[in-house]
Amino acid sequence: MTDEFPRAESADVALLLEGTFPYVSGGVSSWVNQMIRAFPDIRFALVFIGSRREDYGKPAYALPDNVVHVECHYLYDFPAPPLVQASGGDTQAFERSRRLHDALRNPASHGETAELIRASIADLRDDGPLAEEQFLYSHRAWEMMTDSYRSYCTDPSFTDYFWTVRIMHKPLWMLVRIAENLIPVKVFHTISTGYAGFLGALLRYRWGRPLLVSEHGIYTKERKIDLFQSQWIRDNRSIFEKDISQISYFRDLWVRFFETIGRVCYDAAEDIISLYEGNRLRQVIDGAPAQKTRNIPNGINLPRLAALRDKRAATVPHVMCLIGRVVPIKDVKTFIRAMLTITREMPDAEGWIAGPEDEDPDYAQECHSLAESLGLGERIKFLGFQKIDDVLPKVGVLVLSSISEALPLVVLEGFAAGVPSVTTDVGSCRQLLFGLDGEDAALGAAGAVVRIADPAALAAEVLNLLRDESRWYAAQATGIARVERYYTQEMMVGSYRELYERLRAQPDMPTEHGAPRRRRGVPASAGSALMAGIGFELRKMLRRDSLLGLLRAYTYAGIISSGPWILSIVGILLIGILSLPFVIPGVLITQFQVSVTYMIAVSLIVTGPLQLALTRFTSDRLFEKRADLVLPNYHSVSFVITLGAAWLGSIVVLFVFPQQSAVYRVLMLAGFVVMCNIWIAVIFLSGMKQYKAIVWTFLVGYTMTVLLALLFNRLGLEGLLLGFVMGQLCLLIGTVALIYRNFTGRRFVSFEVFNPRYAYPSLMLIGLFYNLGIWLDKFMFWYAPGTGQQVIGPLNASVIYDIPVFLAYLGIIPGMAVFLVRIETDFVEYYDAFYNAVRGGASLEHIEDMRNTMVQTIRAGLYEIVKVQAMAALLLFALGTALLRVLHISELYLPLLYVDTLAASLQVVFLGVLNIFFYLDRRTVVLALTGAFVVLNGVLTWITLQLGPAWYGYGFAVSLLLVVMASLAILDRKLDRLEYETFMLQ
Repeated sequence: MTDEFPRAESADVALLLEGTFPYVSGGVSSWVNQMIRAFPDIRFALVFIGSRREDYGKPAYALPDNVVHVECHYLYDFPAPPLVQASGGDTQAFERSRRLHDALRNPASHGETAELIRASIADLRDDGPLAEEQFLYSHRAWEMMTDSYRSYCTDPSFTDYFWTVRIMHKPLWMLVRIAENLIPVKVFHTISTGYAGFLGALLRYRWGRPLLVSEHGIYTKERKIDLFQSQWIRDNRSIFEKDISQISYFRDLWVRFFETIGRVCYDAAEDIISLYEGNRLRQVIDGAPAQKTRNIPNGINLPRLAALRDKRAATVPHVMCLIGRVVPIKDVKTFIRAMLTITREMPDAEGWIAGPEDEDPDYAQECHSLAESLGLGERIKFLGFQKIDDVLPKVGVLVLSSISEALPLVVLEGFAAGVPSVTTDVGSCRQLLFGLDGEDAALGAAGAVVRIADPAALAAEVLNLLRDESRWYAAQATGIARVERYYTQEMMVGSYRELYERLRAQPDMPTEHGAPRRRRGVPASAGSALMAGIGFELRKMLRRDSLLGLLRAYTYAGIISSGPWILSIVGILLIGILSLPFVIPGVLITQFQVSVTYMIAVSLIVTGPLQLALTRFTSDRLFEKRADLVLPNYHSVSFVITLGAAWLGSIVVLFVFPQQSAVYRVLMLAGFVVMCNIWIAVIFLSGMKQYKAIVWTFLVGYTMTVLLALLFNRLGLEGLLLGFVMGQLCLLIGTVALIYRNFTGRRFVSFEVFNPRYAYPSLMLIGLFYNLGIWLDKFMFWYAPGTGQQVIGPLNASVIYDIPVFLAYLGIIPGMAVFLVRIETDFVEYYDAFYNAVRGGASLEHIEDMRNTMVQTIRAGLYEIVKVQAMAALLLFALGTALLRVLHISELYLPLLYVDTLAASLQVVFLGVLNIFFYLDRRTVVLALTGAFVVLNGVLTWITLQLGPAWYGYGFAVSLLLVVMASLAILDRKLDRLEYETFMLQ
């Protein structure tokens, strides 16, 4: 709506205007302007209905003083969708809706349809059971749509059917809101059927005041022409199924929709006006009750136009003028082609095109190009919008080449100004030029009519008139006589005054039940967050169908999926074991291992909020084919992470480690910054398919870490840290080199990743919660009295808890390998197949088949993860005692090792389910699950600390068991409702 127009508390007549006055000039808009000015004693309200605000410029007309209220509504200016949630829907309300649709499909059920619409208005309000949100998002609406597709749709594409129905129906709720809030008026007057006419029916049923329908052209017929010419409606029939005698299903669906709302308008109307008999008969054929119909021809301001005759030259000017909008329905190109013949026969002839070109700029440009290509650049003038008083005195023949007209006002205006016409044989043109019958026909011909799209015939008739002056003057006299006798403004205004007075005097009619008192006075993600590109390449290895290929695929998958975190655990354990003979006292090894563990934990938690958000940013840019943005944004993220980590780390090492050496503090700071950058660099590796290079980078980086730590271990704690940090720096350099190898950028740095429109707060919280949840129980054990011991500075460790946990994490490598191979390859293949079916316009049956296959793949993948991880856990159970002996660890740790092994295995399953949710773009579900994981792990770990050593580890394990069970239950429900949520909740 706009605030530039007047507002009022009430009015006499509300004009319902679809795409015309006051924004569009000429044609119907001229008639509306004429009508308003002809009734200065009537207070008008205008309800303008358009497509989008951007499609209209400034008003083309100044509003008369008796326009007291104006509302502008745009059916396809959809506000940003709210955060939607699934809902069930009111069964009884949707049953009423089904009955209404059944009645609408039966043109004979006029009475039942009217009653059902009247009863449905309350349902369709914003607080009703069939409110817009219910139609868009409820499961009942989904069931109704899929049932209709199966019962009626003959086109195979369910996606096209779904969006066609949605787009077709969505404006109806805006019309209901308009009807609810319009100011009180005495008469509703719609100038067409269509959406404005349907609004008129809603107003009639809602408020009980009479509806008057005036149709210039038959709206349904004009929409059919538009629909037959449209390129945006898909026809999914194969070449062998197409029949030139039948239109495609979706064109037919749109045609039937406009026919249906046209009948609704006719049923609700008190009077139905057409401009001439042919249109009146067409209205009856389209469902208008014959007793409601009558003809009121357009009338023109005769005295003003008659005065223009005195301005004409003494001779007939050789100027042909088409006055009208430059749009396809006016077939301006036929006029241009006719001018080619005319100018050859009559070299001094000129063709003028007087009308706005902004409604369809592409078509207007085509007309300009056609005139230039025919060499008519000097003979045809595009004048734009002109006042007819300035144009008509200079014109010899008024030309209409339209493929559709009603009763063209411009022809009558031309007659009054003394200009004969040559028109196509459409609408009432033949009646205007040759008369209807009797006395009218006896007046003679006021020009000529020709077939549509026939430039040769059009040129011939124009030349016949201009070459034969006696014929031209006879046509001029006939036109003047006909318009003075039958088409004056006084006649038209008198007829409408009688209608307005009768309808205004009518008492209120019955309205829909329970109406309250009148008020007075408003789409999917680019893919997974985890290494899909690598998974695709691993799939190629599996397809080699050999034992070696299978082993290689799972080995690569195990290393890639384990990543720096698990490999760091392996590295620090190896460093500790191999350094025992050289590092004295042995507590320095423990101090090294604890220092590195804190580096890993804190860097993961600190960068956690960025990890998934950056993964989403990177995958979205790759999906958009904008890979050139990856490297510049990696530079900006690395810069910010380095500064942030250095600032935070500097504060910690300066104030928290005052007793440690400067070398130790510098190495801790450097290691923290490097590890933060490693987690970020690994994120940007997610889109790469060079799995061998990634695997070798990891292996070389951690081999260097171990070797350099051993090389410098004789320097004690600082030597071990120096070797570890240098090795991690080598790993970082390797990962950065891979990023540079695979990505290029036009700029060195871009901060687009920090643009709020790319922010995903939910992913940031998920990253924080997941990493915090993984480490929370460890921190609690490190600092709980009785389980934690101070190791170095403020850093504590838990001898009883740490080693079993780390050993248990070594056992998840097989499960992680299966996770990457099965979820990231098999699942992705059928995930893509499902969404390709949705985007590609497949049938509902095929979409459901793809969903079922995807679900089977998910279940099989999760089962295989569980199976392999169970085998790995059993192997740890069997070898646990021997493993502890080899590591010189007490067998008292064995029960805790068993519990932690189960917990780590559950973590793999949890990660697999979360990844599926990421693919399905269910971030809120993942946020809830990870948040629950943090809370449960904290609470249950605290309880186990109170219960004693026999319960240690169960807090972590039970919290994972609960969130895994919850995630599987939610996943099962989401997959059962996948089609519904994919279509309805986007």
